[in-house]
Amino acid sequence: MKLEIHPKARERFIELGEELITQVGPIQARTDSEKSGFSPDIHVSAHLEGNAIKDLKIPGAVDAAGDEVARYFKVGTEEYGFEEDAYRRFRKFCRRMLEELRLQDVAAEATMRGWVADWVESRFKKEVEYSIIDSIQNQLDASVSSHEIWVPIYGIAIERSLQIGKCTLQTISREFIDTMQNLDGENDEKNQRLIIKYVEKQRKKYQGYCAAVSIIEAEVARAAEVAYERAEQAIAVMRLFSPGILFPQMATYWSTRDRRPLDTEEYFQVRDEQWKGSASRLRQSGPMMISLDNEALNALQKGGLLDWSRLLSEDKRTDYQDSLIASMELYSRAALTDDPIYTLVDILVAIEHFLLKDEGEPIQESIAYRIAHMVEQDWRLRKGI
Repeated sequence: MKLEIHPKARERFIELGEELITQVGPIQARTDSEKSGFSPDIHVSAHLEGNAIKDLKIPGAVDAAGDEVARYFKVGTEEYGFEEDAYRRFRKFCRRMLEELRLQDVAAEATMRGWVADWVESRFKKEVEYSIIDSIQNQLDASVSSHEIWVPIYGIAIERSLQIGKCTLQTISREFIDTMQNLDGENDEKNQRLIIKYVEKQRKKYQGYCAAVSIIEAEVARAAEVAYERAEQAIAVMRLFSPGILFPQMATYWSTRDRRPLDTEEYFQVRDEQWKGSASRLRQSGPMMISLDNEALNALQKGGLLDWSRLLSEDKRTDYQDSLIASMELYSRAALTDDPIYTLVDILVAIEHFLLKDEGEPIQESIAYRIAHMVEQDWRLRKGI
């Protein structure tokens, strides 16, 4: 992929990149945060000695929410990088490169941060002399290619492939799982046993279900992000036609996450502080898998699935269409729960998202007004809602 950039913009980014290097500073020695006196007796399944991890590189730090807040690299035994205000300038620079170079479709923000941080480290160590623009071009040349990404969909099996938007729902077949045995590496007896065990585990988890298949031109992290976005929208459309939408006390487990009721309700029987027995039951409020044959798929397409598919396929959508899709995704979440209260919340949030004009419109009054018009014909009864 060739960067298209105006000469003056190129000079400005090169200048900003050089300024970014001046923001690198030494990192204060990091210590473990203070621990409370309470230490729960949790079973630890394995211990790693210090010499078991070689060349461990800690590229940065994250906050309690998992968001990156610092970037580090080592120069000899010392650590340098970006923290606090310097890190915020670093991150702002990375976002600006993504937006102004129009790379959002081919590179994830986290990937861009990694590319820029690698260049800053190399320049700081005086290992390279080329500019940030040349560095990004090199990274694009090495990383951007066509990727076929399969996102597993749980809880649903289909008789034939089904196009929804820009992805295709396709069965994860026995033959596809068999290809997992063709893993690269040593083929000694021990590794073969591990491979067979791994493949059987994947077979139990995925075989027979479907996956949302997308082909995307980007670096692999961005390709995965786009594939998940398409898969989430596709399965959200499918949930509009699921039993969980029609019956509030039934859950539908169609999702890119494994929401099937594998959790159990358990209890122990105890006498004189001694364990005497236990019991458990599977908590399930709907079928864990629903199979859709060709007749059912044809009925879904005639019932509106084709219209949604065409909308999701649009490259340039209006604000109204984007709002409609976002509301549809919110509404479809109602099918994932068997609690009528949460179902109602999901439905009202979807209505609010689509019907409110702007952030200044009063939510309670506006939603009540619109619901009243939907459920009552007589104006006197509407006033009571």
